[in-house]
Amino acid sequence: MMTYGFTESYYTQARKAGVIFIQYDLAEKPRVTPTDGSVEVIVFEPILRQKVRIYADLVVLATGIVPRLPKDLAESFGATLDRDGFFEEAESKWRPVDSLKEGIFACGLAHSPRNITESIATAEAAAQRALRILSHERMPAGKVLAEVRHSLCSLCERCIEACPYGARMVDPELEKVLVNAAMCQGCGSCATVCPNSASTLAGFLDQQMFDVIDSAFEGTA
Repeated sequence: MMTYGFTESYYTQARKAGVIFIQYDLAEKPRVTPTDGSVEVIVFEPILRQKVRIYADLVVLATGIVPRLPKDLAESFGATLDRDGFFEEAESKWRPVDSLKEGIFACGLAHSPRNITESIATAEAAAQRALRILSHERMPAGKVLAEVRHSLCSLCERCIEACPYGARMVDPELEKVLVNAAMCQGCGSCATVCPNSASTLAGFLDQQMFDVIDSAFEGTA
């Protein structure tokens, strides 16, 4: 059994007090049967490798938390879900309530199983992150942004599929790939997959990158 944060101390205290924890899997769930003045619990004990019968005065059932964030709703906002079906944050330490897509935030049980105090904390954090955007009429773009050389672009749309921030789109009227400066984080994924070198990062020339590579391998030959 593993707990997180300061709740680990409660588990340690329970073990010292003599509380016995029995692990079970979904194939062999505990069977609870009411009896006269008591409750009978039959569970398979993996260490003893046999079923044990427990007569308990009280059985408290803890309901598991199941994610209910619809996948189609998350995709419509450009948010992603983790392997358990909860909201996937951009970075667990530095951007714990942010989505990879700018302007999308999550809190409470949409983020992950948590208690009331933690839910309130994430709600306050999400509100602060949203106010960062709402308090300005205009938002400054990042220092490193992607650009498109339209004369070289073949509209293959590989850069759109590669962009993790949803910052690129095709304008059907102009027949051009456009970059949303507010969404672009300058990661360079678009430039990596572009077969024609039409996608570039502003301020980073090919020759600059070749010089960096040459410096890295200098003296290794």
